Amino acid sequence: MKEKSRIWITLLPVIAVMVVIFCFSAQPADVSSKTSDGIAEKLMETVIPNYEKMSAESKLNIRDFVTYAVRKLGHLFEFFALGFFTFLHAHNIGEKRRKKTKILWSAAFCLSYGASDEIHQIFVPGRFPRVTDVLIDTAGAVAGILVMSLIISIIHRRKNG
Repeated sequence: MKEKSRIWITLLPVIAVMVVIFCFSAQPADVSSKTSDGIAEKLMETVIPNYEKMSAESKLNIRDFVTYAVRKLGHLFEFFALGFFTFLHAHNIGEKRRKKTKILWSAAFCLSYGASDEIHQIFVPGRFPRVTDVLIDTAGAVAGILVMSLIISIIHRRKNG
């Protein structure tokens, strides 16, 4: 019973992150842009000295760059979380499997979800699928997988060592 509950408990954050990713991708382009622009604006006001005194043209150029970075970092962090929790779940459902198998399974799952997420955007007003986003998603997921793998290795070494 304890093992089954651990499997379900580690599946819940995977599902939660997938729902969050889906909800962000389901936002029409204008809503998504407002969110990204708002985050970028707050970031620029906080980080750039004398931002409020800059010309409108300078602000716009900087905002475009920062908004792009915010969007791509959003992809990276969402999929970092997905990879992190997916590997934890893979570890719990296949404890006897080799670590490399769990890493590859987790990465393949996250890559597939990233690709399906981009396909989903075909049906959202103003949104378009991008191969670069799938690559960024996969990089974030692999980073999350490797971090969780490292954490699990450290825990096992302390337990057994």
